[in-house]
Amino acid sequence: MGLPMIYVRKKPKGFGRLQQGEGAIDEGKRELLIEDLMFDAGSKLAFKEGIEKSGAVMNKLMGIFEYGIPESKQKLDAAGVEYHALTSWNALINLVEKEKYLKPEEIKQIRLFLKDPKGWEATRQ
Repeated sequence: MGLPMIYVRKKPKGFGRLQQGEGAIDEGKRELLIEDLMFDAGSKLAFKEGIEKSGAVMNKLMGIFEYGIPESKQKLDAAGVEYHALTSWNALINLVEKEKYLKPEEIKQIRLFLKDPKGWEATRQ
């Protein structure tokens, strides 16, 4: 695409220039964050912070796959980040259910997990 790219870490590295982001970061420039996986949005907000510490603006996020956990969207909305994903667990589980790849009880457990991961985990301990 011939576009500049930056690499953002969750935290600044502990050596060298101690940067959290590296690459063509320009003051005031808008950046689109592209991520492979969205779970709870925590690392995405850390990336946003790193990008913005470098002087750029990050308010759009594109993901390849997302868990679809409501808390993620709430966190991103609160931070002013517009988010889109190519696909999600919900889309995948709908296909699995339609094609009968898993038993109904297994699908039910996956849906319960996606609705409330922490609550689901608490019932397993």
